[in-house]
Amino acid sequence: MIFLNNKVYDVLKVIALIILPLSELIASIANIWGLPYGSQIVATLVAIDAFMGTIIKIASDSYSHLGANAIDINIDNINTEGE
Repeated sequence: MIFLNNKVYDVLKVIALIILPLSELIASIANIWGLPYGSQIVATLVAIDAFMGTIIKIASDSYSHLGANAIDINIDNINTEGE
C-alpha cells in the first residue's frame, strides 16, 4: 500500500504523530471540567492513532522496499529502449 503522493503521507503522519496523541490533553480537560464521554473520546482517538500508525508504517516499508525496485526497472526499460 503506497499513498498517491508524499503530501497525503506527510499529512497523515502529522495527524498520527502530533494531533491524535493530544488525547492526553483532551482526557485531562474532560476530567477537570467534568465533560461527558471523555474516556470514550480518548479511547476512540487512541484506537484511530494506533490504526493510522500501522497503516503509515506498512506504507513506508512498502515504499522503501518496492520503490527502489520500481526505479531500477524504469531505468532499465529506458536504457533498453534507447539502444
